[in-house]
Amino acid sequence: MSACAAPQTSSPAPGDDAMVGAPESSSTTSYAPTPAPAPAQRGALWYQLDLTGEELRVRLRVNAPPAAASFFLPGPWAGQDDFDERIVVESTRGPAGALPMHLVREAGRIDVQAGEAAWLELTYRVRAPRAGEPHSRFHPRRTASELFAYAPTIFVLPSEGLARQVRDIPVEVHTPRGWNVSATWPRHTATTLSARGDRQVTGYLAENVRTLRDAFVLAGEDLPSRQVELHPGTLTVVQSPAMRFDIDDLTGPSARIVRGFMARYGIYDDVVAAILPSDTSAEGSELQGMGRRGGFVVQVPRHQQMGPELLLLMAHEALHMWNGHELVPAPAAEAETRWFKEGLTHYLALKALAREGLVDRRTVLRELAAAARHYSQNPLARGAPANDLDRTRFPYDRGVLIALSLDAALSEASQGRVQLEAWLVQLLKPHLRDTARAYDTDLLEGAFRELCAEIGPVPLQLFETLVRDESPIDPRALFAELNLHWLAPSGGGPARLLPIDGETDDFDRLFATEGDAEHP
Repeated sequence: MSACAAPQTSSPAPGDDAMVGAPESSSTTSYAPTPAPAPAQRGALWYQLDLTGEELRVRLRVNAPPAAASFFLPGPWAGQDDFDERIVVESTRGPAGALPMHLVREAGRIDVQAGEAAWLELTYRVRAPRAGEPHSRFHPRRTASELFAYAPTIFVLPSEGLARQVRDIPVEVHTPRGWNVSATWPRHTATTLSARGDRQVTGYLAENVRTLRDAFVLAGEDLPSRQVELHPGTLTVVQSPAMRFDIDDLTGPSARIVRGFMARYGIYDDVVAAILPSDTSAEGSELQGMGRRGGFVVQVPRHQQMGPELLLLMAHEALHMWNGHELVPAPAAEAETRWFKEGLTHYLALKALAREGLVDRRTVLRELAAAARHYSQNPLARGAPANDLDRTRFPYDRGVLIALSLDAALSEASQGRVQLEAWLVQLLKPHLRDTARAYDTDLLEGAFRELCAEIGPVPLQLFETLVRDESPIDPRALFAELNLHWLAPSGGGPARLLPIDGETDDFDRLFATEGDAEHP
């Protein structure tokens, strides 16, 4: 484990217009289990992110563009639909100078007449929010000494036809001299000083447009950072200097969480974990997070201390690198499968923390009891009208209970040999995880059916009841099967789970620490 400082110049200084991240002919990325076949337009698209000014500026270049090229402003994402309003297009040009451009703001579309130009460049900036303008944690955040942005909020993207063809997309990040920069794209070139010496340049390489977009970038002055070798893979933990707790308090647990997930679900060469202060003025919850492909973000109050609450948030968002970013729900099935993306993720994150000994039995029981309480009190569990908060919570709590039910059924049918993690492993196998096919309930059931082929029909029947039929869940009966007594909340107190006669072998098998039981 070592601290990361701003890198020193390690190669000749590039000119300010030079693209240092251009791919080599044999370059590939290895964190995807099966690299996609190389299409013809390798390196045809690249981006330059300039973080040196008050606003983020972007240069987009397309080599050998079509005669009429179309680009699209950032669209709705994470419940927000105003990212396109922050994009200010400045110029379009080719080798001979300016190119005709037509911006259709209401359609979020930019049409450029490139003719026979060998390349075209589109230059734009992402403006800062105006006074009184709505702002959420998903918008880019810029201070005098730090910038954080989710990729879907800052990238103008080429049309779908071109996006399907390009691969190995260089992303060049310019920052003030002395800044640290971290991003979830694989790093392609070391940080170097520009020709003028007043900025640093770092090159990354996104495998395709999906990877380009499913990312974040964090850069700043004196960002506390730690790097841990996971053997294989590397974890980099980066923390805003605004946080008041020591980065070393969370680096060790983060490494154990990510190492455990990678051993089970697949390797990322590099993972970036960003710890930022929560924006309580813009969001209702103080604990916030977001998983991305190759990294995750947690946002917590500046005074937050290490404990079960933060650990569970970190484990949940880390697991989204696989369940949510390697495995992606089909748009049409997003609502019906949200229990799987969020509730099952939360449950498996809790299991992982228990397996690593990072949370105790009392914490596990408290989390399961809380999910049952929220579920039983939610009007949607009774088919009644619900408010926005109830609708948001419901897939999480219902998903935790479905996950526990299926996990218990798999474990009982297999005498503990097969548990719920094996379902996620099954879904990640190449024969099911076609890169062009997102999952829906049919795909989830197909993988579950394969898992049950050798252990009997009971878990599959339960899947049909809970998922297909959406039958209500009785928390009391579910916990009784694990020899736990559920005390529903009363008098404003929390729900509780207590062992019946002290015998909880079935429950303990599910939440055993590593080495106490066989794991798939």
